[in-house]
Amino acid sequence: MKLKNKYRVVEDEFNGFEAQVKYWFYPFQWFEINGNNSSRSLERAKKIIEAHKQKVHYKE
Repeated sequence: MKLKNKYRVVEDEFNGFEAQVKYWFYPFQWFEINGNNSSRSLERAKKIIEAHKQKVHYKE
């Protein structure tokens, strides 16, 4: 059985949207991906998640 991380995008009060991950080995808390990643668009937050899934750091 392969365990997987869970991902979500939430609205934050700083800039609009934030990409978060819940790691399979610590399923009790959501973490911001790569530290502070607030973005103004939902599309950019989704790109951050896709880059994290592929282990590639997204930079604009």
